[in-house]
Amino acid sequence: SSDERSRLGHTTIDELMLESDPRMLDLDIATEVVDQDPASALLDAAKRHGAGKIVVGVDEHSRLHQAIGTVVTALSKSSPVPVVGISADGTSLEVK
Repeated sequence: SSDERSRLGHTTIDELMLESDPRMLDLDIATEVVDQDPASALLDAAKRHGAGKIVVGVDEHSRLHQAIGTVVTALSKSSPVPVVGISADGTSLEVK
């Protein structure tokens, strides 16, 4: 159910925060778990929170995945604010 997915999502986020760099605990972070495609969910959340930028993790994808599109591709086409991708090695790339 939607409630179960929400609880699982929040539990996963809490576990990731506990496993991360302790400085992450000092950040003001808003978390939401929604039943929506990722790009739409991020755009809606950015609008509700008055975000000045959307920051997302990025990964290398296969050529097929690149052709079909990614969340970052969708965001770069429709976001009214800058979109920044951060790779696992910490490299950042402003995609919009």
